[in-house]
Amino acid sequence: MELVQETESNIYNIEKIIYTGRYSYLENDFKVISKQSLVMLYSLWEGFVQDVFGIFLDEVNNNVNSIYDLKDDFMLSQVESTFQQFKEYPKKDNSRKKFHNGLFSFFKESNHNLNKIVRCNNNVEIDVLNKLLVTYCMDEIPNNWREYSRPNKNLKDTLKDFLHYRNNQAHGNRAATEVIVSHNDFEIYKKVVIDLIYEVSEKIEKCLTRKNYLKQNGVP
Repeated sequence: MELVQETESNIYNIEKIIYTGRYSYLENDFKVISKQSLVMLYSLWEGFVQDVFGIFLDEVNNNVNSIYDLKDDFMLSQVESTFQQFKEYPKKDNSRKKFHNGLFSFFKESNHNLNKIVRCNNNVEIDVLNKLLVTYCMDEIPNNWREYSRPNKNLKDTLKDFLHYRNNQAHGNRAATEVIVSHNDFEIYKKVVIDLIYEVSEKIEKCLTRKNYLKQNGVP
């Protein structure tokens, strides 16, 4: 909850500095700074996802000695994140031998420290978020979630638009240089980020409390 509150506070600080009239900007200055508001908001969103799942993995690590105690998707993610060679099988003989020797030693171990790298690939759309949730034994967030359904845009489309705008600005797309992000534009994406940080944190808290990540888990 400390991370949730810190992230939410930073979001409101961005809004206060740019949109609430606390500071007076010339028109051209406002055009420049408003374009960055959603870039900053997105960075807080992606940073939250990485940090909150890092906290989750820390907690699991403190309560589980072996990856063999974890459910299959969770265990598999640990093996794949530890051995990047699964993504691109080595071509050289020595590299293949090193890979297989390391893999053999890894599976012989009875105790493991979890790999705590959370890869979002600069893309925390709903599919990426749901993949993390499922991997770590939590329920997906549906596309039609709460008020993110007709007549409003669903969650998938809302996050897709958010990421698209962020990418245009962050990568210097010239077509976006004349865009001014209004307070209303910021409000749309501020709300979805805040809704999601609370939803994700609740799912993580429930998973940790019930130990849903364990293979042998009798807690309903």
